Amino acid sequence: MAMILFEDEDDPKRIIMQGPWSFDKYLIGLFQLGELATVDDAKFDTASFLVQIHGLQIRRMTRENAEAIAETLGRVECVEELEKGDCCGRCMRV
Repeated sequence: MAMILFEDEDDPKRIIMQGPWSFDKYLIGLFQLGELATVDDAKFDTASFLVQIHGLQIRRMTRENAEAIAETLGRVECVEELEKGDCCGRCMRV
């Protein structure tokens, strides 16, 4: 376990949101400690990943289908969609 200190208090949030991070093919779990928290309070039981869904027919590339497929993997944080509400492109990103 290592501790990283930042000068700007917004940097840790931004860096955690840009994850997941890895080094040498190993997942790096990041946790922001509160002022009164201890290292024992750190919980590394979840990680967010970008998932691409390929091979669907264009008419099936909808937000509803993206959410239904992604929910089989875990909690869905967001679905990328175009202004029209569809998820057309080479793949759907959730």
